[in-house]
Amino acid sequence: MANNIVSLDSLDIKIADFISEITKLDQSKVLVSFIPKGQKFGSYGENICYVKFYNENDERQMYKQRTTKYDSESETNTITQSTMRTLMLHLVLYGPNSGELAALINESLYTNKGKDFLYSNNLSLIPDRTSFPFKSYEEIGGRWWQREDVKLYFYNSISIEEVVGTISELDITIDRQ
Repeated sequence: MANNIVSLDSLDIKIADFISEITKLDQSKVLVSFIPKGQKFGSYGENICYVKFYNENDERQMYKQRTTKYDSESETNTITQSTMRTLMLHLVLYGPNSGELAALINESLYTNKGKDFLYSNNLSLIPDRTSFPFKSYEEIGGRWWQREDVKLYFYNSISIEEVVGTISELDITIDRQ
């Protein structure tokens, strides 16, 4: 049985690597938020990005598609059930270039490289639900840090498979009384 359900933790790591590559930020500066051992933080004046995927409630996940494929060699049917879940990616960027980096990340998802990344991870960007980077300031350790928040929404196709045998013979007796 081959299932295609990628964990959100796995997607966090993949998007962090992708963001590190396109922004040219060192991997130690693109971090997953809310890790079990506590959060690392950068020094004042350096750029840093936090990433985290979340499940979104969406009625699309209720609908299932099923396909059946028969294998004559093994005389089995493979039933594949698919659905679509909606995910929200929350990015929090700090540092003097946080605005430019947030825009770069947002725009890069529409490039060929971005589309290839999304396609290879069964993600499809939902442009009309994507928010533009939101700039704010946050006090950390007595200093004001520039902060940019970006929320990106994606559809993520998932599927499960089940292999079932076929009826090879049947003995039917009709009793007429």
